[in-house]
Amino acid sequence: MADFTLKKGFTIRLDGAPSSECKDRGMPSRAALVPADFPGITPSLLVREGDRVKAGTPVFTDKTSGAPVFTAPLSGRIERINRGDRRRIAEIIIAGDGKGTAEKPPPGLARAASREVIVEVLVKTGLFAFLRQRPFAVQARPADLPRDIFVSAFDASPLAPDTGTVLSGNEEYLTQGLSILSRLTSGKVHLSVQHGDGKTARLASGIPGVRAHSFKGPHPSGTVGVQIHHIAPVRGPRDIVWYCTLEGTVRIGRLFATGRLSYDTVIAVGGPASPIRTHLRTVQGAEIGHLLGGEEDPGARYIAGNVLTGRNAGFRGFTGFFDNQVSVIRETARPELFGWIRPGLRKESASNSFLSRLFPGGLFDLDTNMNGGLRPFVATGNYEKVLPMDIYPVHLIKSILAGDIEEMEGLGIYEIAEEEIAICEYVCPSKIDMQKVLRDGINMIMREG
Repeated sequence: MADFTLKKGFTIRLDGAPSSECKDRGMPSRAALVPADFPGITPSLLVREGDRVKAGTPVFTDKTSGAPVFTAPLSGRIERINRGDRRRIAEIIIAGDGKGTAEKPPPGLARAASREVIVEVLVKTGLFAFLRQRPFAVQARPADLPRDIFVSAFDASPLAPDTGTVLSGNEEYLTQGLSILSRLTSGKVHLSVQHGDGKTARLASGIPGVRAHSFKGPHPSGTVGVQIHHIAPVRGPRDIVWYCTLEGTVRIGRLFATGRLSYDTVIAVGGPASPIRTHLRTVQGAEIGHLLGGEEDPGARYIAGNVLTGRNAGFRGFTGFFDNQVSVIRETARPELFGWIRPGLRKESASNSFLSRLFPGGLFDLDTNMNGGLRPFVATGNYEKVLPMDIYPVHLIKSILAGDIEEMEGLGIYEIAEEEIAICEYVCPSKIDMQKVLRDGINMIMREG
């Protein structure tokens, strides 16, 4: 096992962490698929409003390649297909029938020794959608042979789910999933665990082609891009590696171990404004109101995902395909009079501006207030302190704004995605929307071929 200790980063001390308890929330009455969760995909619908579906029924596919397939997470009826700007598909909402009927898995599970058969099974069941690629952080393509595959077994973002709770009862499936993934690459499967988590690391021992690594440090140490950068970095546009979530690896292992499709997932729910703070077992894409219960709080923001990279979904919105948490914080944009000269005992600070930094164990009731608007983009040194990668984020973002593709490539755009740059956006005194700028740069390079 290789051990990595990262000094750079910043852990946001947000109040409302979920307890390690996991409750069964049951099957939701509604769930959804959100095509925006899959960068690089142009959805082509395979269903219409009113159609009956089972769990595992194909709902849409990629218009360009025809693969992978994206499937319904529960049985029922296609209630509504919402469209956004330029009639882009925003979400496909499924009204559940409460039966939990699932499609039969395709043949090939028993003879899953070859890579071709495994890929075919994963594509037909919709589980191939869990596989994404670097560079560009887009959906993986079945025709590609990745150099390596990476799995992060922990999350260091605010209010992240507990690995032990997620894996409880699924240890065998994680081992099986890692074994299946090892047959999809010409190199290694790299499992990254949090420092001190020997139990998860031992699950990878003895599996041919699988290697475990330990990471210690603040956020974003749990993001797969940081882990790839330190283990075996991406060297160019054709140096393709794949990565899979812990949940996706477990689901793949469960399919091949049991021969049954399952769309169960564990969601960590928490935040200063959340009515509950726990882990919930439910179905992928579940409605947030179903998870939280009770009535909507008009003064709260309901985020599908974490507070850094999540989507403002609303109480009646839905969790995304890759979301493993729901974060609820206060919604406010009210300016604070003379806030910059107050001691800030109740405020988080990444730059030691407030006295709160003298009390490292404190937690904070953070809200949506930006504390200012867009300002001139100047070099402050803040970004380099929180990004544990050999990348100059200021120069990279400025090269994207200038449209200089050659400079973007030289500054490491192939190694980074939104989840890594998000912490730079959090500490940014200029209030630059770095995640959007980075994605614009990635799209620019992909358009140029």
